[in-house]
Amino acid sequence: MEKNDQLFAVLLAQFEQVCMIGLGKLTRPEGGTQVNLEEAAYAIDMLGMLKEKTKGNLPAELSHALDHALTDLQLNFVEVRRQQESTGGDTAKSDGAKDE
Repeated sequence: MEKNDQLFAVLLAQFEQVCMIGLGKLTRPEGGTQVNLEEAAYAIDMLGMLKEKTKGNLPAELSHALDHALTDLQLNFVEVRRQQESTGGDTAKSDGAKDE
């Protein structure tokens, strides 16, 4: 795998991680988990843009990885959004502050 392909794979993994943190499925760097659907949606949108802008220019392996990541993240997003809607959860927090 050439250097730019490796860098693209790392970028893909970074956006996946940001999304999963936003979905509350991974621990935040400052500790704990917290849902932030805007943060998750941003990461998904960035990956969607990358897919559109790199169409036809990626090796099959990276194209497949990008497609898989997008599908997986979108499904997780819908699942978490439905959970938040059914429980009335707050999805707008982004600073790690907890309700008092």
